Amino acid sequence: ATFACRKCDHAFCALVEGNAARNYSGGWDGNWKKRTKESNLKYAKMWKNAINDAERDRLVKVTGTRWSAFHELPYFDMIRFPVYDPMHNVWMGTCKRIVNFIFKKNFLNPLKIEKISTMVSNIIMP
Repeated sequence: ATFACRKCDHAFCALVEGNAARNYSGGWDGNWKKRTKESNLKYAKMWKNAINDAERDRLVKVTGTRWSAFHELPYFDMIRFPVYDPMHNVWMGTCKRIVNFIFKKNFLNPLKIEKISTMVSNIIMP
C-alpha cells in the first residue's frame, strides 16, 4: 500500500523503483496533509465511478481509497470511525500471531502484565 493509514494523504515512496514494497520509516512529522471526511468521500466516489478495474487500481495507488457502503451513511466518518476487518484480525489469526510474537520476544513479562493490569484497574470510566 502506498498509504500507511487512513488519516493522512502522505504517499510513501517505493524501496525499489517499480516495486510494491514501501519505505514507511520516518513516522508522522506533523506536516503531512490530514484527510477529512470530505476528501475521503471524494476519493471514494472517484473509485466508485471509475470505468474499469484498471482505473480503479490506479486510483487506489494515487488516493489509497476505495468505495464502501459506509460512505453512504451521512453520520459515518471513514477517517474517524475505522471498521476493523474481523477476517484478518480474528479468523486468519492476525491477533494470535501478534500476541505470540509479543510474548516470544518477551515484550510483556509477568511483571509488566501486572503493572498494566493495575493501571487498567485504576481507570475511572466517565
